[in-house]
Amino acid sequence: MPDIPASALKHPALKGLTHKQRLFVLAYLEHFNASKAARDAGYSKKCTGEIGYDNLNKPQIRKAIAALLDSHGATPARLEQALSEMVFDNDVTLYADWISGKKSLEDIKAEGVNTKLLQEFSETDKSRKVKGYSRLDALDKLMRVRGMITDKKQIDLSGGVNVDFKNMTEEQIKAMEQATGTDDADDDSAPE
Repeated sequence: MPDIPASALKHPALKGLTHKQRLFVLAYLEHFNASKAARDAGYSKKCTGEIGYDNLNKPQIRKAIAALLDSHGATPARLEQALSEMVFDNDVTLYADWISGKKSLEDIKAEGVNTKLLQEFSETDKSRKVKGYSRLDALDKLMRVRGMITDKKQIDLSGGVNVDFKNMTEEQIKAMEQATGTDDADDDSAPE
């Protein structure tokens, strides 16, 4: 991990975190890879995947990440706006007149075509080429970091759960027993 200025480690969003957690947050915001961030922050190399996952599920770390993203303008509303631009404004036909040589780049910009969505305009004697950024990949990562997209849903059952067995079928009860490891189906030794 590159040297982190002392001022970055003292950012108000990181208040209340340990030194390693602060390093983790800053590293995570560099590349959005939890395992690599744990490694960069100095956690044990043997379990960086687990530590990275655990850190991302700690409310104080999620809050620090969100605050730092907000301070750089990566708010949920701005991400939605950028995604909308990518989906609705990045129509390759908008560049067709430039590619065919009918219009100059200045002409299509003057018509309001958003050229920020493109990585490259290249031109040779024989052809013109348009290459777009992979903004969807970047937006996907940012939206996952903001919790706007999740792959897994974690449920905290530490406070207990009330289950009404009266309205459950035998199949539902059996499935619940199997899922929780309380299935006594293999215990044939009990008398009937």
